Amino acid sequence: MNSLTRLFLGLAWASCWPAAMQAARQGDPTLFLVAAVCALLPDALDRWVGPFSSRTDIHIVPDPTAPDPKPVADALALAIARCHDTRQRIGLCLYTPTGPAYNIRFDNITRMVSVSCGATGTGAALAAPATLDTPFRLKSGKVPLELEMLPVNGNRVAITLMPGGRWIHTLPASIAIGLLASLAYGIDAGLAGGGAYLFHVLLDQVGYGGSCWLAPFSRQGACGFQWVHPKRLPFLNLAVFWVALLVLGWNLTHGAFAAEPAPSLVQWLLFAGALPLAGLWLIPRIRRAKRLGC
Repeated sequence: MNSLTRLFLGLAWASCWPAAMQAARQGDPTLFLVAAVCALLPDALDRWVGPFSSRTDIHIVPDPTAPDPKPVADALALAIARCHDTRQRIGLCLYTPTGPAYNIRFDNITRMVSVSCGATGTGAALAAPATLDTPFRLKSGKVPLELEMLPVNGNRVAITLMPGGRWIHTLPASIAIGLLASLAYGIDAGLAGGGAYLFHVLLDQVGYGGSCWLAPFSRQGACGFQWVHPKRLPFLNLAVFWVALLVLGWNLTHGAFAAEPAPSLVQWLLFAGALPLAGLWLIPRIRRAKRLGC
């Protein structure tokens, strides 16, 4: 999910509170601002606090002049095995900023970690008795690839792309932010800010990523909801953005800033359906025209 979607989702959540709408009508946008800031806060905290709070247990630094996928596969398998045996979070970082990219594949059937690097072939290693929560395919790049191995129920291990600072994306963090906003601006601000923060956390879980939901009180990891394949995330992002925009628009035109005359629910639903359908009809035709050079 991109930041714009999270921002509008936070604003839509704030618009559902009568106190926020009434205050905005009187020229006080505080509750909307609190919700907007809290909706973007988790990623900001990750950038600012994450590098200082994360713990990396295994560092992989391949030789850029002689790439060899086998040691990379062995190190990844070692991290999975250690997480499985100790039932503790294991942080791993793969550094390839100046070298070639590595393609990484986790296979749940054979429990193998396969790593390839261009024309240098493929290296594979057994991943101990652990079963991954989801098959995973990754590709390293110019930015260090930070992974977390999190123990989940049974013998399973969840692998996420989240850096160690992802303890920020948790339920206790949402409650803490809500309490801080309540102390600063009142209970309505706490509900608006805490809810916007929680929506951000939940949106990050719809795919195959994961988090330690109760960190720092528990290190027990949980995989994502796996509702949406990563390839479908752009469509989900557009859908969530559009729904948030509709909720915000409906509350504005029927609440403190009621339009005269206000659109009916039927008109609003037609508006909600017409534009997306038109976009779905138009976008493929535009792409086809570009491919044909029209």
